[in-house]
Amino acid sequence: IDKELYIFLNGYIAYILVLLGLKKKSIKEAETLKKELFIFKKLGFILNEGIDLSEFEFEKWSSDYTHMESPFEVAYQTLGYTAKGAHCYHITDRRWSFDVKAINGPGSYVKIIKNLERISRGTYTFTNIKDSIDYKKNRAVVSFDFDGMHYKREYYVNNDMVDANIFQDIVRITKDKGAKERYTVCYVIGAISYVIGFETPESVDKIKADTGLNIIWL
Repeated sequence: IDKELYIFLNGYIAYILVLLGLKKKSIKEAETLKKELFIFKKLGFILNEGIDLSEFEFEKWSSDYTHMESPFEVAYQTLGYTAKGAHCYHITDRRWSFDVKAINGPGSYVKIIKNLERISRGTYTFTNIKDSIDYKKNRAVVSFDFDGMHYKREYYVNNDMVDANIFQDIVRITKDKGAKERYTVCYVIGAISYVIGFETPESVDKIKADTGLNIIWL
């Protein structure tokens, strides 16, 4: 056999074997992700109407395993996503996967507060939410009404990065309202996002025990 042809064939075979190995790995991880999502379902994570786990593109989503330390992080972050198709809807109202690069002009902070309201699942209601963003002055002004009080806050604008003080302000404003649940956060290793939740101490302990996730209080 010609030497150059021999080298080519060996290289091609090696390439095919690598592809087969990656495909096998992808399928295995997809199956793992699928199982983990169902574990969260057993933990009480209710999927919103129209969401069907059997229709998720598990092999595509499981590629996130490459930068995450815990396999459960993928499933946990997935639950906070917004599914996109004929309609855009949240997979569950129990979690929100939040990208720290979320400031894209007016309405960005309004969206943050509305999502914090959404995951409280009826516990908190924010009304009259408004924001204005001045990139020249590096300032965002956010106002809203909560529990009969009007609040107005200023936040630092750094391109599209959110000012994390918005979360601390919401926690301070809501913490004395008697709710057993509190806002939680879990940083996703290797990503630029956090998964924000709203849980009781008992439910957080159960989730951490069953998944090993590092969920902390906001």
